Parts: sequence; structure tokens; C-alpha cells
Amino acid sequence: MKSDKKIMLYGLTTAIIVLAATVMSGCIDSEKQPLILHGFEVHEWGVFCQEYNSNIVNVVTEPLTEPAFVKKPVIYFHYDENITDLVVKVDFNGDIVVTIPDAINTSGGIGWTIDVVNNSVVAPDGTVYEYLFYECQINVTQAVVAYIIDDGTNVTFYVENIADYTISDIYFIYGCPKYGSMFQTLITYIHIDSLESGEQTSITVPLNNDSSYDISEILLSLMGQGLTEKEAQDLVDYWERIWFYPTNFGSYAQMIYAIPQEIYDELLPINIAPMPEIMKRVGLFFITDIPINQPILAKFIIDENCTADPWDESELGIKEVRWINDTKGRDTLFVSANVDINCAFDIGNGNVKLENDTLKLEYEVIQYGNLVADCICAKEINYFISNLGREYEIELVPIYVQR
Repeated sequence: MKSDKKIMLYGLTTAIIVLAATVMSGCIDSEKQPLILHGFEVHEWGVFCQEYNSNIVNVVTEPLTEPAFVKKPVIYFHYDENITDLVVKVDFNGDIVVTIPDAINTSGGIGWTIDVVNNSVVAPDGTVYEYLFYECQINVTQAVVAYIIDDGTNVTFYVENIADYTISDIYFIYGCPKYGSMFQTLITYIHIDSLESGEQTSITVPLNNDSSYDISEILLSLMGQGLTEKEAQDLVDYWERIWFYPTNFGSYAQMIYAIPQEIYDELLPINIAPMPEIMKRVGLFFITDIPINQPILAKFIIDENCTADPWDESELGIKEVRWINDTKGRDTLFVSANVDINCAFDIGNGNVKLENDTLKLEYEVIQYGNLVADCICAKEINYFISNLGREYEIELVPIYVQR
């Protein structure tokens, strides 16, 4: 939840607002009052694709050859009779990629006016679709901190829920090439029922020696959230391979988890006129590129009141290195250093990289304009680094940034 990067949303089923539409003109009239149509159900599912440490989420239903481009956000309609002039509107703060059938741009979103015949969508031009869908990109804060440690015998899965809501039905998946084989991937994964806000867990299991997995629990979970068996199977058919077996080459770690419907509603508000009696919206987050055997910067702190003499360059460099337990009980490497900064500069973000058995502690040296001073100022910076399994050389690396 700390990242400011953008999150792409692929394939979320449509959000709907209670508005009326004029079919002939293709406009949407916001004056019509909501009407609940008893017995009318709308089911929606979408997958939010998010690269780890990014706020870019792709909400999608079907992965293509490249996971960054996904189509078909899905909304299904269920009613015993036909519906004429059904109005659907999605509100969101982001960019639309595609809508099918074509939607109308509205204030703050997009909208459709359609007929529902035998539970299928009939567009104004008469084209029939199984459901409505669209693609868009929106900003979503990352909800988990996670990493994997593989020691060759066992796999440790660490995950912490840093969102302010409970996440559920968590599948944490690790795939690695089988030794001596170019084409077989070993799949090890765990299932966690739920994690409340602020809750974390670390689970160690034996490294699996085959590629087996069981999709039945996911199907049951999707149906338990309100999807029909066919809708749940549609979702799994689209995503199963990319979730569990995205590539034959290299290692990968990724996660699936469900969000509460009210969070889905906040991300993509949905309304329909006439209103359905029952609305079921199932949102899954799919997190990719989770770190494997890589150090993670848990904290980066600047102490403006460091003890180093601003004029004594001999005091600059690594000051202290020791292992500590953080508030979650995790082993964490603490590194304190004094760095020299020109008076016209400041210190920005920190980062950690592991290269050739050297732990590189990066920090941004920010210059504002062309200001130059003729003195050296020392500052103390503190790194807290988790997910480390052995000793490394430590190197301080300034990254210069012009503002």
C-alpha cells in the first residue's frame, strides 16, 4: 500500500449506475429514478493484474499471450423475462482501453443502453453478446508484502496484509525449473483462508517434485461468492494456466486473492437501471513478480541529527551492521551509514539490490536546480532489510536525481 505506481485493471465486469438512456440518440439521461426489478440478478467477475511493488492494476478476464494485455471484463444477466432499455454505467478514475459493445462516454465513466433477451446482451445495432465487458487502467495501492525463500529442499512463503480490509482465498504459487530439464516446472503452492488487516504469516513446506495442483478449491470459492458453476468455470478456464504455469523457463512467484465486494464497488462503482434485486461482484487480485530469494527493504530512515562531524570525512561510510527482530518477529538486517551530501542536495528514496554477492544499498541524492555549496554535510541513513539468508559484502550507492 506504500507504492505510488499505477495499477492496471483488466477485464473487470461493468460497473453500473442508475441512469436512464435514450436509445435513439445514444445519450444517457440521469433524471430517471431507480427501480428494483425483483428476480433480476447481475453477476460480475474481474481479475486485477498487478505487478509486485506497483500500483498499476489490470482488471481482466482472459489472459492473452502477454499478460499485460487482457480482454473481457464480464457481466452476466439473469432474469426470467426479457428486459428493454437496460441502462448500465461504470464510474472510475482511470483510462478506458476498450468496451464491447461500444459504450457511451459519461461524466466520470462509461455507459450502455442495451436489451437483455434470454439472458444475453443485445446492443442497439442488434448484435448479441453473452455478456458486457470493458478494459481500463486505474490506480490501486498494493495490498500485500510478500516474498519466497527456496533453500533447495523447502520453500518458505511470507505474506503480510497491509490493506485496511481482509483478503481471502489466498493462493501463493512458486514455480521453478526441474533440475536437468528445460521443459518441466515444479509447482509448490499454499492456500490461506484469509488474512485480516495487518496480519502476516510465514509458512514453510517441502519443495514439490512435480507440476500437480488442485483447482477445485478455487472453483468452490468462486461459487461460494455467488457465481454460477458455469461462470466460475469460465473464469478458471481463462486464468488457470497463467496462474499456475505461466512459463516453462525460469522461476516465478505469484499470488491470487479475493477482495470484499465493497472494495470492488469502491474501485469500480456499479449501478443499473432498473436495479437488480441481487448483485454479486467477485474481484480477484493477481500479483506477479513477487521476490524470490531477494532482499527486501522494509524501512529506509533518515536521521537528521546524526553524530558524524560534518567536516570530518573519515566518519562517512558504514557505521553499524547488526541483525534485529522487527515488530513482526522477522529477522532483519539493520545497517546504519553516514553519507556525505553537498549542502545544496537532499536524500530521497532508498533501495536494495543484490549483485554478485554484494548487497548494494542505494539512496537518492537529490539536487534542486543548479544550487551549489562549498561544504560537506553528513547525514545518517538507516536500512532495515528482510529476506536475507547469508552474509554479503555491503556497498553504499548514491543515485543522483535532478529536480
